[in-house]
Amino acid sequence: MLPFVFACWVSNKKLPDDFIAEFNAALSFGLNNIDGLVKEQNLKTSDAHYLKNIIKYNLDSNKREAIDLFLEKIGSVAL
Repeated sequence: MLPFVFACWVSNKKLPDDFIAEFNAALSFGLNNIDGLVKEQNLKTSDAHYLKNIIKYNLDSNKREAIDLFLEKIGSVAL
């Protein structure tokens, strides 16, 4: 069974390398500081658990395959 990808960052054109580096740094910072960010935003402890253990952030080959199948089923061009 393939996973369902609820959201992903995409672009319809090549992005500059410096943008990708800054984006990846910001994402990494956020993922490495979930507990502090949850506390800073006055969120529940269960939110930290959800963000750290339930959501999967890497777009691996199974998720890409799932996106392609979804787009095929709705009649769009696959990535």
